[in-house]
Amino acid sequence: MNELPVPPRTKRPYVRRAAPVRQEEVRAEPEVREQPIKGPKKTRTRKGGMNRPPLDLPPEFIDWATAEGIDFMWATNTVNGQPFPQQRMQFEVNGWEAVTGDMFGGRLNGMFAPKDFKGEITYDACVLLWRPMELTLEARAEERQAAQLPTRVVDAKFRGGQVDGISPEAQQHPRARMVTKVEKEMLPGMRVPER
Repeated sequence: MNELPVPPRTKRPYVRRAAPVRQEEVRAEPEVREQPIKGPKKTRTRKGGMNRPPLDLPPEFIDWATAEGIDFMWATNTVNGQPFPQQRMQFEVNGWEAVTGDMFGGRLNGMFAPKDFKGEITYDACVLLWRPMELTLEARAEERQAAQLPTRVVDAKFRGGQVDGISPEAQQHPRARMVTKVEKEMLPGMRVPER
């Protein structure tokens, strides 16, 4: 018996077709009422939604704090759910203090914690801290000095004729002193936006 091989059946590809939309199924825009049905008038505390990082303070609050001479910072409060007191202590000895919802006239009330929350303002593993701007400016000046110290040390060595890796006798040779010179070039730094 000679039977011919039967080719396997192939299915047609499934194509989803959109059903026509009937006009009666189209929802109308919800009507906006002037007054809510029950309860107090609602407002949005954090405007900007996904365009703003969750830890950003509102620009109008930053402007107010700058005018009042107050600085704010988010600091690590916990690591993997465990308290991190060493880090917190370093900030507190430098004048930082935790912000609570009732501070500063309640301007941050309900922004990072439930409304009328009396405890520290925290977000995930961070706590919001504040201190007077004069302490921040003092700390920035110290940090700037500490950053420039290594450069000043090397500069003083070169000017005094002490070049690392070259023996003192070779540094004092008259010919070496004639051709040895120090040139400085200041490259523009990276721009840091000011708030």
